Amino acid sequence: KGYLVVFGLLQCSLVEGFSLFGEVGLTGEVRAVNQADSRVKEALKLGFKECLIPEANIRNIKGITGMKIVPVKSVRDLYSYITG
Repeated sequence: KGYLVVFGLLQCSLVEGFSLFGEVGLTGEVRAVNQADSRVKEALKLGFKECLIPEANIRNIKGITGMKIVPVKSVRDLYSYITG
């Protein structure tokens, strides 16, 4: 998210309210990370209502309510979702 703002691809106001995590590869793929469920739970505690996560981590997210979980495969997916 920060990279997209820094490089001028998104305005700061567009990314407010979203939480996201993942490892970004050189070709823009968003890779899975450890402890995805803990990261989502922490984002929920911090007041986030939407969380974009690596698609490969979706199977690790169970029993979390009050948060819209959006799986993404790439930075392109993330950009498309945020810009609607």
